[in-house]
Amino acid sequence: MRRNNHYYKLPDPYIPPFPQSDLQYAASSGLAAGTWPAADRAILVPVYFPANCTLYSLMFVAGNGTGNYDLGFYDQNYGLIVSSGSTAMSAGIKTLTLPEFRARVGQLYHAALALSSAAGSVVRYLPTSAEEVSPLGVAQQASAFPLPDPFVPAKNANSQIPKFAFGVR
Repeated sequence: MRRNNHYYKLPDPYIPPFPQSDLQYAASSGLAAGTWPAADRAILVPVYFPANCTLYSLMFVAGNGTGNYDLGFYDQNYGLIVSSGSTAMSAGIKTLTLPEFRARVGQLYHAALALSSAAGSVVRYLPTSAEEVSPLGVAQQASAFPLPDPFVPAKNANSQIPKFAFGVR
């Protein structure tokens, strides 16, 4: 990233927001949808933004209508900023409206999703190995439905990493 004639390296891990067009494609085709690892499991994905921005929504794609979900957004200290609460699952794009939230470049945030049923299905990132997942800093918490505040992460390699998209201004 270039700013004021200086180059800045984005902090690792950097997981870019996925464009909504990717979510629309995934929702219409059902590609990469898979079942959740366990009932009442929450998965937390670290997110850095490449520029200061205002976030207005957080989204994911549900592959089926089994159980309930809780979609949330956390700060760097695992404190819950906002969540959808327990919401009935149905197939398609699920959106959480965020309060007027100003994200800062280089600041760590976390997107989180919890499902009440292991049969719930979401479109997800499919890593090929545990070594590929470990550097991402993905965390999970068992018995975490609805989403807890604060989140108590267990750093586990997990192949069930949900794809999130952010509405950004």
